[in-house]
Amino acid sequence: MCPTKQGPTDDLPVVSVRPTLLRGALRPLFLAAFLTSLTPGGSLGQEAAAGSVSDAVVNSSDPELAARASAILADVEAWSGLEAISPVRVETRSRRQLTDYLLSKLDTDMPPERAAAVAEAYRLFGLVPADFDLRSTLLAVYREQVAGFYEPDSAALFLIADQEEPMMKQVLVHELVHALQDQRIDLAALIDSDETGTDRAAAAHAAIEGHAMVVTVISGAPAMASNLGMIETVFGRMRSSMEAMVVSTSPELARAPRVVREPLVSSYVDGGIHVLRMWREFGRDVEFDRLIPASTDQLLGAPLSDRPVELELEIDGGETLYESQLGRRELAILIDELLGEGWDGLAAGWGGDRFALVDGKGGRGLVWFLVADTPDDRDAIFEAIGDGASELGGPAEVTVREIDGHPGLELRIGEFGGIEVGASVRKNEEGEGGAAGAGSAR
Repeated sequence: MCPTKQGPTDDLPVVSVRPTLLRGALRPLFLAAFLTSLTPGGSLGQEAAAGSVSDAVVNSSDPELAARASAILADVEAWSGLEAISPVRVETRSRRQLTDYLLSKLDTDMPPERAAAVAEAYRLFGLVPADFDLRSTLLAVYREQVAGFYEPDSAALFLIADQEEPMMKQVLVHELVHALQDQRIDLAALIDSDETGTDRAAAAHAAIEGHAMVVTVISGAPAMASNLGMIETVFGRMRSSMEAMVVSTSPELARAPRVVREPLVSSYVDGGIHVLRMWREFGRDVEFDRLIPASTDQLLGAPLSDRPVELELEIDGGETLYESQLGRRELAILIDELLGEGWDGLAAGWGGDRFALVDGKGGRGLVWFLVADTPDDRDAIFEAIGDGASELGGPAEVTVREIDGHPGLELRIGEFGGIEVGASVRKNEEGEGGAAGAGSAR
């Protein structure tokens, strides 16, 4: 359990914007119409136990908002499987406050130099256009999509004030789930990609949001709270209609490159499906931390025993401008972008990866190392990258590698004069990693 945290009541809180390209505490408006349609009027808790009231305290500077949150907290506790163990704080903020806050956080977490490096790395992968402006895209999407957020550092949830019903109710339920989650596990640490790795943080973020989305869905139709099959059907409908929902409700998000748009959209749905799968396997009373996958590979259905291989890069003769991971989810997008729709299933063979944007005397380029589950998986991905190399953002060379005994490959895009790059499997605390006696790729 993370300790109770205190924060200011008048200022917007500090929350990190840590994308692969886009991560954050968004309430996606493209799902609002879908959730509202679950019941006429989108009512919340209409079939919940009469007179159920949580013993937990809800704090707010707005007595009416505190009363609303208190009235539904007991239902949220029951539907989420998480009982409040400390007071929950709820506040509202204006759109103007939100915009000022987003601008300040972009300057802190995604300053222009870092944003340019991230955008250039994804341009070399062929995933964003040459003139892609990451900061402008992030700000536009956040302005369009944010309806509320939970802020771990101040242990408070914030709702944007000028919302219509039933959106306000949906957001309140969703954010209350995050407040209960954070009382059991440190959400900020889970989604800190600097601490856990980009892919692991993305997977954790999806499970956190998916769990809250499951509860939000139940809140619209409480009769199905105990029927996992019905909830799974709802999430299946969400998945099949996501793109159409985005196009019809969210022009800024629809204009964003697929590698920005799809992880944001799918996190809520894939995360929900993952949580439902875990509930089926371990029961509804499973501890919340058991719901957190170790990778987007596990998020998308790989066995929990299929642990990702963590790689580290060794770079000599150049400056690393940006280093990160694709993970299985973004690898699937990359393969589809290179070869066209329908090839993304090859990404199921992902075992781990690491890339870096490097600047050296001979120029600037991107190097990416991948390990696959099997040699056949590696060969299939190798062929896909080779066949689609003309779609990458520069001259490219892909090479088969063995990385500490794991079947792997190396992709170089751009200019690498005078730069030596290698990869190895990161050792754990016991010193275990790759196969004994195997050499690193160089």
